Amino acid sequence: MTKALHLNLLNLLSTVSIIGGQECGVYLAETSLPSAKTQWGIFAGRNYTLGDHIGSSLAIQVLDFHSKFYEQMLGDHSASPRSIGGEYEGHDVGTLLPELAMLMNFHPTLYNVAFGDAKFHPMLNRYLDPGAGGFTAYHDAPLIVRSSIVEGDELFLQVSDDWFSEFDPAPLPIGTDYEFVNSIMSKLYGMYNKSELSEAAMRDVLLRLKNEILDEDKNSVWEDRPNLSKLIPTSIEGMQDVHFRGAERTELSERSLDWLRENGKCLDNIRPGNSTIKQAGRGAFATRKLKEGSLIAPAPLLHIVDRSSLFSPRSGSEQELLLNYCFGHEHSNLLLCPTTSVSLINHSSEHANAEIRWSKTMSSDGKDWRAASLEELADEFSARLMFDVVATKSIRSGEEIFLDYGPTWEEAWKQHSRDWTPHYTSEQYKYVPSNFLNAEQAPITEDITNDYPNHVYLCRVEPYIRVDLDDVNDEMPVPVQDYYANPSINLDHWDETSRVLFEEDENDWWWPCDVMHVDEERNVYTTRIYEKKVFEDDNGHLNTGGRLIREVTNTPRDAIRFVDRPYHSDQHLKTAFRHEIMIPDDMFPLHWRNDYVNGALLANSWLKDNWDEKSAEQKEQHTQKLREAKCGLYYAPSTIPNSGKGLYAGVDIDSQIEVESWVPPIVIPDVDWNVTDDTPRWDGSDYTWEGAAYGVEFEDPNDSQLLAVDMGMMANFHPGLVNAYLGPTHFNPLLDRNVDPGAGASSDYAGHSFISNREIAAGTEVFISYGETWFTFRKQLQGVPLRNNYNEANVISASTISLFTGPKGIQGLDKNGIEAVFAVLKDVIAEPRTASVLSSINTMDDLVHVMMSRGTAEITAPVKSMEWLKEHGECIDHIYVKESTIKQAGNGAFARRFIAKGDKIIVSPMLNTWGRQRYNMNKDRAEHDVNEKQLIYNYHFGHPNSTLLLFPVTRSISINHSSKRPNAKVRWSPTDKKTQYYLQRHIKDLRNEKYATLVMEYVATRDIYPDEEIFIDYGPEWEEAWEEHVRRFEEASNSRSSIYNMLSSSYKKSEGGFSSMLIKEMNHDKLNSKYHPWSEDHFHVCKVSEIPDLQSDEWINLYDGDEANDYFGITYDHDGFGLMRFTSMDTVWAPCIIFRLDGDTYFDVGIFAVETDNPDNRLIRRVRTVEIEKVETRPYPAKSDQHWIGAFRHEIKIPDEILPPLWQDLALADEVPRG
Repeated sequence: MTKALHLNLLNLLSTVSIIGGQECGVYLAETSLPSAKTQWGIFAGRNYTLGDHIGSSLAIQVLDFHSKFYEQMLGDHSASPRSIGGEYEGHDVGTLLPELAMLMNFHPTLYNVAFGDAKFHPMLNRYLDPGAGGFTAYHDAPLIVRSSIVEGDELFLQVSDDWFSEFDPAPLPIGTDYEFVNSIMSKLYGMYNKSELSEAAMRDVLLRLKNEILDEDKNSVWEDRPNLSKLIPTSIEGMQDVHFRGAERTELSERSLDWLRENGKCLDNIRPGNSTIKQAGRGAFATRKLKEGSLIAPAPLLHIVDRSSLFSPRSGSEQELLLNYCFGHEHSNLLLCPTTSVSLINHSSEHANAEIRWSKTMSSDGKDWRAASLEELADEFSARLMFDVVATKSIRSGEEIFLDYGPTWEEAWKQHSRDWTPHYTSEQYKYVPSNFLNAEQAPITEDITNDYPNHVYLCRVEPYIRVDLDDVNDEMPVPVQDYYANPSINLDHWDETSRVLFEEDENDWWWPCDVMHVDEERNVYTTRIYEKKVFEDDNGHLNTGGRLIREVTNTPRDAIRFVDRPYHSDQHLKTAFRHEIMIPDDMFPLHWRNDYVNGALLANSWLKDNWDEKSAEQKEQHTQKLREAKCGLYYAPSTIPNSGKGLYAGVDIDSQIEVESWVPPIVIPDVDWNVTDDTPRWDGSDYTWEGAAYGVEFEDPNDSQLLAVDMGMMANFHPGLVNAYLGPTHFNPLLDRNVDPGAGASSDYAGHSFISNREIAAGTEVFISYGETWFTFRKQLQGVPLRNNYNEANVISASTISLFTGPKGIQGLDKNGIEAVFAVLKDVIAEPRTASVLSSINTMDDLVHVMMSRGTAEITAPVKSMEWLKEHGECIDHIYVKESTIKQAGNGAFARRFIAKGDKIIVSPMLNTWGRQRYNMNKDRAEHDVNEKQLIYNYHFGHPNSTLLLFPVTRSISINHSSKRPNAKVRWSPTDKKTQYYLQRHIKDLRNEKYATLVMEYVATRDIYPDEEIFIDYGPEWEEAWEEHVRRFEEASNSRSSIYNMLSSSYKKSEGGFSSMLIKEMNHDKLNSKYHPWSEDHFHVCKVSEIPDLQSDEWINLYDGDEANDYFGITYDHDGFGLMRFTSMDTVWAPCIIFRLDGDTYFDVGIFAVETDNPDNRLIRRVRTVEIEKVETRPYPAKSDQHWIGAFRHEIKIPDEILPPLWQDLALADEVPRG
């Protein structure tokens, strides 16, 4: 016996002894590599030498791999089938090796094992066996040792440098990095030993190398090699260690065999073999005796969150074979796929001797990933979950190991076996596995398509053909080579390592080929070799072989073999069995189930907001519904305690429908400037809305706000129940100051309305949002729960409710358990507002009430019956607003439905104001003459003998004057207690009341029919003032030139002088270039809220002082930047310049902007494609008709007969000066 043979025999006997005994040859443990993408590593439990085989894995072929999984976690756990086998199974194949390789890490220099190839052996006959195609035909794929391995070493595979360079989140060192650092450290170490250099000086050299010379941030020379400095040691001991062991080994954590025994898990308790169950294929057999309760094998799990990714439409089975090797649950889309030889373990409910358990050492990050959501798992690309397969009884060495896959799996298999019928084909197309053809040396012909329709040829050339395929084209002559003239096919020419790796390789050597000529006498063939590729041709058929590489003569028979054509092997059979292994209910986390009721999702389902736009027809249907109803909107006591009255829907209102008819909003410029000791803060300030949010911010040089009359002043705010929002305002003046004396006397804004953001049932209180700062800025209201508090309370309630039933098959808590859990949750809630929401919920019945009401906020505002609303409420929608029949009146109020004589048309709370000077305009702030009174003054009721002014907060502000044909009158509410009280009190007592204290009623003085306009008499003082105003206006008009008076009305609007109507015309005629330059009266705004930031945008900085510049005439002190002062974070519009018109679709604009953190930094944002509808014209501040010095101003008179004597303070005494 030779010495070599003797050593090999001893090694073999030693291996058998170890496997059959207690020693483990391969361990799973925490990786020694600090930068590894996975937490696990595979470690040697003994020494291995060049050429040894480690393991014997299944190979599972996954189709369309890159499009399905490469960017997910399976990508870094897969192998290329080119080296293993299976490349021609279908399109874009990826191979999974569930034993050792799926968890193995890569290293650029320490790689010590390589993939061996798998053997193709289907084992079953598709015409006889229902199990055919139910397991992989690829078996026994080993890892081949390519360099000596010492016990405790981690096993590494090789991968290209690109993998390390493109590593996420940061690049990793590549081989040349280690070589560079090793070379430097060895030279420095030699220099240090030969010189008298001090330790301090040597350490300084190392630090300068690390932090200065090789730092890519400080030295651009190394910016392409960012890891060099990280590999440099900072101590002399570290330099010495790198010199002797290399930088690549010094960064690894040492793993001794003792450490592996204590901290690792053995991976070779199982070996593969043919299962004792006929239809099961391969099975798992114990390599040593295993005690009951002992670990058979760990199974780190790769998760597939959505099993639909295993759908394979090209394959006859339509489901990836991988499904059969994964664990799942019938009520979940999640699949958990083992990465170890646990995949070999077959099912037996009768002979099961093992079970799965969740591992106690699942993840090195300390997190229990069983608690992770499916969304979190989808973002995690490492095997963070792990089963342990544990023996449930003693298992003998060599005994097959079985799991119970569960009754669902077993019934599915039995049903499959009952239903299975073989798929017969004609004799010509009858399938014979390629391994049988190869074993029998089936004849090679030139017409494989007809002679072997299920197969293609592969020819043996050499593993890596040295041809640059990019240089090959159809016009080049095909290289011709004699088979035996190629030295690479002879292993004698290879080095020992390469020979060991490739001598048994059945894949890398073999290339797609055609047989062009058969020389039967010499038994040689002329073949054409093609690029390794599976591709789809123009007809949609899959073919093997890409571009032609070479022609080979004298190819021997043993250099040609068969492989199954794509999608023809058993795994693609339509009749192949597919089913995941079932995880027991008591193991599977409930929140991964599809039928799990997630508290947050359940709470979200209670939210009713709906932003789907309604059609014009649907909106008209609602209008008709209002006409036919008794009342569409009620004013009644609010469901919110101590909040006075609110508004209620009188009919069902769909989402995205106007809850109220359009009511002209009123712009309030300079709201607070008149605050003095005599004239305190205006109570109306609490009713105003920020002008910037509704497009009126440019009305005043300083601060414009909006009175959203009607719902905006009457509806309450419930943070948890907001069901309507303030829609846009529309600048739509009806009169022209050049021709109409009524111009500027009414709002230029056509109207606003509140729009439902969810379905509102009849009897539901309508809530709008004032913004939650409305509560936080008021000390007495800072304990009021906000929207988030209700949302938190909803989640807590929903989660608790969900515990009652649980998912299907899971026993939930009983009523007492639910109440106990909920009580504990309430006790630990730290947020006092959320606790207050939950304070009234105590019992299971309360929780059910929350669920049936669809939220904790909903139970605080019960829906009222129509009977309750009729008894306690007042209807306020008998009228609607549109253009008045009186030309100079602007808008008017019209009856929506029939109103009988004596019936109330509408009631209106009245906002108190004291002193007419409250509505004086601050004329000093405008750069031109403006009206001395604000527009809102026209909508007030007053009396010459009283300082009291009253503003109706309802749409009744649109009721116009007519002394000749009034059909309504006003009176004080006889049922409102506060009104009746103050009618008996002195006016000084009324001064103590804030907000809308008194209630006025508008009553029909005769029958009023639908669509008839409603009028009251504003009083003789008002009528005389109006007639005098008209006379003066006409005198001024008559003084104009006769030429101007001959012009048509429409021409006067554009040529007769500036007016709000001219702005309206400009917005209707945006393509007219004469309107594009700014003037002293108008400018343009762009809807910045809907103009996205684009890469093509240009940002131009403008400077003043010595660096002053301009951009197309725009300078640092341009008016546009002055106008920017009126914008806020809620701004929708910003000033802009139109540079040019691009066709009839886009404007090229410059938008004025300032930096948020530095307002002195002024910029122009050039956007070349802004849709025309996103650019509008606006009047300069204080230039619209409502500010016009010639606009009519007068209050409406409170009738003498209803004004109490005690309120006539100007007649009683001169207590407050006249305004």
